[in-house]
Amino acid sequence: MKSFEEFKPTVSISLHEGPQTDGAFFFTNKYVGSEMILPVFKRTYEKQYSPSAQSYFGNKLSVPGQFATKGLFLILMRLWKIIFKFQGFGSYCADRKVPALVMETSWTTAKTSQRVDVQFIALKTLTTHLSSAQFQ
Repeated sequence: MKSFEEFKPTVSISLHEGPQTDGAFFFTNKYVGSEMILPVFKRTYEKQYSPSAQSYFGNKLSVPGQFATKGLFLILMRLWKIIFKFQGFGSYCADRKVPALVMETSWTTAKTSQRVDVQFIALKTLTTHLSSAQFQ
């Protein structure tokens, strides 16, 4: 990841779509604190978007809308890296102490605008909050 090393980002935000049946959620690494993710949850809720209660793996999310990469999942990610010599971007960022948020909206949603709108709301909210003095 030559460009990552050259650019040296302070945060990574990635937009994806997955097969969960409803809502959206974020995979987050250990460098994403509540001060970073809570404004997004608040703003999307205000705009009538509900966070997903479970991931597309079927597990219940202890914080609706957030899949924190820890515990068994983190162990599996580390094994994946050792065995297959491949690493997910969130883990790559964590190894470099960079907060990573990977947003997953549902590709099963009938209206494209529904899933894309919530991505724009989340991205705008994150960039606004990240650029404010409280994150400097």
